[in-house]
Amino acid sequence: MHKVKVTIVIPIYNTEKYIKKCLDSILEQTYEAYEIIIIDDGSTDGSSQICDTYAKKNKKIRVIHTKNNGAYVARKIAIENAQGDCITFVDSDDWIEKDMLEELVKLMEKEDADLSVIMRKSGDRLDDHIKIGNGAEMLLYLLNIGCIELWGKLYKKSLFEQIKYRERRANEDLNMLPEIVFGCNKIVVHTLGKYNYRNRDNSITTSVIKNGGKSLCDCCLEGIRKNENRLVSSEFRLELQKWYFYHILWHFYNVYCVYNSKKGLNNIASFYRKTFTIFWRNNKIKISDKFRFSFIAYFPNCVRKYNFLRYGKKNNK
Repeated sequence: MHKVKVTIVIPIYNTEKYIKKCLDSILEQTYEAYEIIIIDDGSTDGSSQICDTYAKKNKKIRVIHTKNNGAYVARKIAIENAQGDCITFVDSDDWIEKDMLEELVKLMEKEDADLSVIMRKSGDRLDDHIKIGNGAEMLLYLLNIGCIELWGKLYKKSLFEQIKYRERRANEDLNMLPEIVFGCNKIVVHTLGKYNYRNRDNSITTSVIKNGGKSLCDCCLEGIRKNENRLVSSEFRLELQKWYFYHILWHFYNVYCVYNSKKGLNNIASFYRKTFTIFWRNNKIKISDKFRFSFIAYFPNCVRKYNFLRYGKKNNK
């Protein structure tokens, strides 16, 4: 049988403190049929030099230097230059377990899947099990278990042929993943923690607050509207809408209320006003939460200031 060759894509931007650990973890993989494409997205620290040094020592590594366009464009460039049959993404400040590639390839080959998935390694352990399904079914599953990032997954390269790459934007993974998943006939997920995600709170907080949630709201609004035009069941459409509404709600309370971001509160209020009739017609959403969304739509600052209608992430079931 032909051995699958994997292209590992690493977009980097100013991560000189972390890139060595990332690359070392990849070079220790038990699965050896891979190449590494690093897209240096205009780094201004020592990241570029570190990557060039690694590339000189290992023929598996290619480095492409570009101007700063964001991770979305960086991934596009890498995919266009990929020689592998399959693609996986690793963020430059993260690292992976030494058998992650082997597990992803094994899952894909055994189930003849278009996409195989493992989980991030964390203290919140899921039951160790394997789930298999089609694109629509598995999209809801991935969203509901919080597996919405592009990393931790192995994709057949052909899945990216129909993807439309657009301008630089935040929340790129949430925008791109549904498009990829809907192109899959079969997806397999193993709830093993093989990907180590580095949570850099300061970096995340700064970018999220600066953007004020506009890209997040635009992404979720686009997801809801695109879903209206897909040939999916009414049940699926309502459940996906529900997920987007609660995803925005979590950010309202746990990001923009916490940091008192007026820009973020107003952007989320605008999102709920634009989708007012949609969430009121959705019978999967509790009536109390429909009122919650409505209050936020028109009185976001009052909701934050007086801390009423408090929401916890576990309440979205």
